[in-house]
Amino acid sequence: MTVKPNNPRWRARRDQNLFQCASTQVCWAARGATRTQPRERDTGERVGTYSAGQICFTPSADGIYTFILQATDQCGVSVRDTAVITVNINEPPVCSGPPANNNYFQCTPTQVSLPVSATDADGNFMHCQIVSGPGSIVSGQWSTRRPRRRR
Repeated sequence: MTVKPNNPRWRARRDQNLFQCASTQVCWAARGATRTQPRERDTGERVGTYSAGQICFTPSADGIYTFILQATDQCGVSVRDTAVITVNINEPPVCSGPPANNNYFQCTPTQVSLPVSATDADGNFMHCQIVSGPGSIVSGQWSTRRPRRRR
């Protein structure tokens, strides 16, 4: 007769850092778990679901999400594992342009150039562009030329 100790084994998931452009659902396989209650670590709020061997959640904000999963065998022996998912959701860049409603007096119409810049907390800034209004942005300068009056 061979006696084998009862020891269910499985792993929830390696801890992971995720960057998302926008909050979207995250799912992964967690085979072997018989029940789970995914909760946010700091508040204890329920943040996800477990169904058919999949854990899914949609992060509501940046944060550290902890999932404690439990596998139980037919003999009632249980084992738990924890997965920690750190989520960073993209923040929009901040554009700094010329102050609004500036008045410039010119005897002869000439080009006006003022500095523009942008910062991005996530480091994934692409470019600044003019969405409406006159001028163009070139090499960090907004430039426009007042049209000549018709005589």
